[in-house]
Amino acid sequence: MNDTDNIDSENIDKKKKLDDKSKALSDFINKTIKKQFEKEIKKETISPQELIERKQVQKDVNVLNSVIEEYLQSFMIIGFDIQGRKITLFHAKTEMERDALLEHLRSTVMRVIMNEGLG
Repeated sequence: MNDTDNIDSENIDKKKKLDDKSKALSDFINKTIKKQFEKEIKKETISPQELIERKQVQKDVNVLNSVIEEYLQSFMIIGFDIQGRKITLFHAKTEMERDALLEHLRSTVMRVIMNEGLG
């Protein structure tokens, strides 16, 4: 066996080890993704009654949004519905309104954090 055969054999062994590691990593990633996907499916599985309630909440939120639009140019409402689900309503027609609203939100949150109250 000459030096060239020896180098080729080493390269083949290295490639095989690399392929094995790559396959193991790929298998691990696929298993992890599958487990995460299954967790998400379980979290998102809802009963028909829950679906009806969510649709009603969405209708109520849309009505609330329409009423508030009559009085406020841009607004954001963050809260929880009576079942404890998170609700976020954000309305800004232009980029400038959006930026101003986000800046107002930032300053309001900072006042709350600093315990200066609202207003």
